[in-house]
Amino acid sequence: MAGRGTNGRHGLRGHAGRTAALALLVHKECTQLLELYRNSESLPSSPVDEGYLVSIPPLVPQLSDAEKISLLHAALKECLRLLEDVITREDAEFSDDDEEDSEYKRKRKTVRDRLGHLLTSTEQLLVDGPKFEAKVKEVILDITLHFFSH
Repeated sequence: MAGRGTNGRHGLRGHAGRTAALALLVHKECTQLLELYRNSESLPSSPVDEGYLVSIPPLVPQLSDAEKISLLHAALKECLRLLEDVITREDAEFSDDDEEDSEYKRKRKTVRDRLGHLLTSTEQLLVDGPKFEAKVKEVILDITLHFFSH
């Protein structure tokens, strides 16, 4: 059964494919979470664009695949950290809400868990690869509002 090993050619390609599929799922669920947040907070559907909270350099063709994955991994790591910060703040601010099982909180947990899994999955693609960091925009505004407005 050639190519079935986890480090074999097909094994890495299969893992990369599963990671890409997970990334698409996380993107879809982040969009759903944002919509739930906007509905609960009566936010406009198209906010004023002030840039991204987490940024990486452009993924130009001159970068190797490992470098591109490493840059994306760094951005995912910061996104997860920001999401966890938002969750902590929301839970502290609204701890007396009886909406523990609300659709928003369930989706928030799902996104956090899947984002963590995606982070682990991309990290597995980077064994012995280059390591980068993403740039995180310093935000003076309420991070919850700013985070979900993009």
